[in-house]
Amino acid sequence: MAIILAIQKIYKRIITHNSKKVRGTKSRTSFTLHYHEIFQTKCKAFVREIIKMTILILKQIPATL
Repeated sequence: MAIILAIQKIYKRIITHNSKKVRGTKSRTSFTLHYHEIFQTKCKAFVREIIKMTILILKQIPATL
């Protein structure tokens, strides 16, 4: 499952995680950014996040006829 975040300085955040400075991710392996999208406003980014999460949830629900 993908993690969708609204972060202004995403590359700096990845470097911080990989340098083991974040308590919650010290024991995990290195992080790699696979995909990102850029939006003009934070509101548009959150709308896109809601749409993507809804699609992921709907894919998990078995189709009934």
